Amino acid sequence: MKWWLATLRAIFFLCLGLTLCFGPWGPMWHQNFFVTHYQWAGALSESNFVRGAISGIGLTNFYLAIEELRPKNRRRNQRAQPH
Repeated sequence: MKWWLATLRAIFFLCLGLTLCFGPWGPMWHQNFFVTHYQWAGALSESNFVRGAISGIGLTNFYLAIEELRPKNRRRNQRAQPH
């Protein structure tokens, strides 16, 4: 994969991870269309379990961003290619 594409993917995963990790705990979490118009969405958004699960998905995206920028192991590629 080209380095610029890997960097772009890492930036995407970092931004998504930040949003998912800290978004459920911020003030904007309760100010959206679904919470104001659907009672079940408001009750669901109040659950700390749901907030924690979404934050966990955000942490997974942080991990993906780090893995995207980590140099690939050259030995693995050399073993796959016959001499």
